[in-house]
Amino acid sequence: MSKQSAAVLAMLLAPALAWAQHEHHEDAAPAKESSEAAASPTPAGTVTSSSGEATGTEEEKEQAGGFHVGLDLDHSLGSGTFVDTRYYAALNGGLSVGPSYGFKVKDVRLSASAKAGLGWEYTLPDNETGKRVAYSDIKVGLAAPAAFKNKWSGITASPSFGLTIPITPESRVATTITSLSLGVGLSRSFFEKLKATYRLTGGRSFHVNNQVMLPASTERDSMGNLFRVCRTNANFCDSTGNNKAWSLVNFIDLGYRPTDKLAFSLSFMLSSGWKEAGDVGGPDYKPKALDVNGNPVARDGMVVGNRMAGSLGASYALTDSFEVSLGLSNGGAAGGPTLTNDNKNIRFPFFDFLSPANSLTEVSLTLSASI
Repeated sequence: MSKQSAAVLAMLLAPALAWAQHEHHEDAAPAKESSEAAASPTPAGTVTSSSGEATGTEEEKEQAGGFHVGLDLDHSLGSGTFVDTRYYAALNGGLSVGPSYGFKVKDVRLSASAKAGLGWEYTLPDNETGKRVAYSDIKVGLAAPAAFKNKWSGITASPSFGLTIPITPESRVATTITSLSLGVGLSRSFFEKLKATYRLTGGRSFHVNNQVMLPASTERDSMGNLFRVCRTNANFCDSTGNNKAWSLVNFIDLGYRPTDKLAFSLSFMLSSGWKEAGDVGGPDYKPKALDVNGNPVARDGMVVGNRMAGSLGASYALTDSFEVSLGLSNGGAAGGPTLTNDNKNIRFPFFDFLSPANSLTEVSLTLSASI
């Protein structure tokens, strides 16, 4: 097994792991559509697209023929830990696994993969469900690494397709059927050691219900109070908002490999998501109040939301099968807000200076293995 294969498998598996261990999402608790995760840090600190498609170098992908299994053991420390350990400490761990198989159809090299992850929090959980341990949905994908290459420009194109199999409680509450994604990556090498990559990915999610409905429950806390107060014989109690319908992810990565064993990366992701349109009952029911900037305090219809994430990373190949990496990422699995709270300024994408207690910025250490 080559070290290039190990690096590719690490990047393929990271999105599922990050989904399981990050808690920052757009939708209200407790339901979450697993396909919403717009980006997450790979073991090398690289951001990936929301579809979980690999964004590694084409040379590495071309080496990933045959059957492989990759494992990642990851630990991350959130910036809130340095604000006040009593309230904002965030120390997470995770384990991901994913098989992949490289093969050829005529002269086209293809790579089929699947991945899933398990994440846990050592500190008090601060997430949508309040649970210490969470697992991810299963993602499967098919990619054609370096399927096309323009000899004049040196640019290679890699199309890919992804599909999500919903198995988590959050996806079941959101009534997720599946999420599909289609993307293409463009990359070019410079001076042999430097590589630039751009990937555009579009996604479509399908649900039984347009809204995330909270099912009726008779559970009570230790004081005898109902967790949810529902109407008699009602199947659902409330809604936490509309499910996401469409997504568009722009991903940029700049990688530098000074030696065969050492690699550095700088990545940035900007995503847009459109939720299912809501029926508010006509113009008389549309929100009319405005905020201090003159914008409506609430919007109906298919509302768009933007997220971004950035990361810096370094990785070192210990052997042909083992790699260790250190990363600094900002934005979490779903990406962080693009604007400041007053919506007047763009946030710095690689570090959260404004709200460190939210632990959007994380330092991660990962050990990757491939067999």
